[in-house]
Amino acid sequence: MIRTDMGDITDKEFEKVVVPFDRKVDEYIKNNILNEFIAFYFAEGFHESALWRENISGIINSACTYLCDYGKEDCDYEIIKSILETKYKLKITNDTELEMKIIED
Repeated sequence: MIRTDMGDITDKEFEKVVVPFDRKVDEYIKNNILNEFIAFYFAEGFHESALWRENISGIINSACTYLCDYGKEDCDYEIIKSILETKYKLKITNDTELEMKIIED
């Protein structure tokens, strides 16, 4: 379901729907992206002699900041659509104002 208006959800629904969604996204990033990327950052930095001796938390912070530099221009929309279709069984049917449908097997 894609919502059309922030006014179409009550505070109670927001707590029931959006808050758990935010938790799932946060958990996914931590479990699947963040730690893996930071380990990659350390490994590549070490192998390329591109790390300097400093507090580990500072290096981790630098890696996290690095991730924040990406925006929509760095994404490949065709790859995103392919992932949605193959992994999540969702098809974008309108690119202008987001509309999606479930792909039936």
